[in-house]
Amino acid sequence: LLSCLHHCTHEFGYPHFHIFILELSYSVCICILYYIFYFTLVTVIDVIALYSENIPRCLKTVIKNKGFSTKY
Repeated sequence: LLSCLHHCTHEFGYPHFHIFILELSYSVCICILYYIFYFTLVTVIDVIALYSENIPRCLKTVIKNKGFSTKY
């Protein structure tokens, strides 16, 4: 996160201090939004992967408990 903020803040020149502050706050917002989006995406993918692994196992257990024979 720090490297991202460092990168974002150093993309801009320093013509006027108040413009720099505006651009700095804007770039920090973009960085934060990017990281929130990235971590949300990773979490969602992890959850989907976890559930997609667990769903067949659950179904097999349910089917076995009900007395049906499975091919697995």
